[in-house]
Amino acid sequence: MNTTSTRESVRVESPDGATTTITIAAAADPAAPVVLCLPAMGIEARFYGPLLDALAKAGLNAAVLELRGLGTSSVRPSRRVDFGYATLAQLDLPAAIRATRARFPSARLHLLGHSLGGQVATLHLAAHPDADVRGLVLVASGIPWHRLWPLPMRLVVRAIAWLFPFVGRLLGHFPGKRLAFAGDEARTVIADWGHLARTGRFAPRGWDGPDPEVALQAVEVPVLGVSLEDDLYTPAPVVDFMIAKMTAAPVERFHYDYRAHGAPPVDHVRWPRHPRVIVERIAAWIAGLDGAGRVAAGGD
Repeated sequence: MNTTSTRESVRVESPDGATTTITIAAAADPAAPVVLCLPAMGIEARFYGPLLDALAKAGLNAAVLELRGLGTSSVRPSRRVDFGYATLAQLDLPAAIRATRARFPSARLHLLGHSLGGQVATLHLAAHPDADVRGLVLVASGIPWHRLWPLPMRLVVRAIAWLFPFVGRLLGHFPGKRLAFAGDEARTVIADWGHLARTGRFAPRGWDGPDPEVALQAVEVPVLGVSLEDDLYTPAPVVDFMIAKMTAAPVERFHYDYRAHGAPPVDHVRWPRHPRVIVERIAAWIAGLDGAGRVAAGGD
């Protein structure tokens, strides 16, 4: 097992010419399963360094995609530059998967999505239900439908689901840094998020493919859903609601309470900085999958 990892950067180009990078931490075995991580809204890939290192130390090849509009991405949201969930799921993620497969051609591929990243990964599987993805890990990721929160938080989520997209339309982009919500985002990203929060349904603008709500019912990729105690933004019912859309997928759930494990405090944002317990669970789950991505005999 690796005790250290050396990170490398690989350029990724999407079909529309936008470029970004994936950052890689390789395990000792290049044929070991590879986990491609997709960040949360507004969080740069470099934040996930400790997660990549922990995955590599656990014997898994690991990579994280820099989301469009952040960090090493060649574009920035503005009135003239716009994109949404469809672009992330149907252009950027496939390009990142191709780059990851080129780097680890013999490795079985798993997707790990954090918050927005999990929504994008789930939409990708809706567009490609037969994709050669062996597992989907969702950490603090779900459908932020306002009805899944108790009062008064339900009213807060519903209000910002209308307000934030309006601000995005008004200014041409969403100034998340100034509003202390994610980062500076494209207006269509925040509009797609707002639709999810208002309706509980995927309907990304510019989507080129089958109705995601119908297509997700055919997804058979095994899913590991991880929720976090005290996660204000993605409580456990929000995680469960998105997973429930994939009615044909075998599902394993893990609710992580850092107190019970004597671990450092984590929340919706900070868990990749202290990922040991979650990585241990991910590694054990992947080890319990056979070569076809199904739950192996004797697994949970």
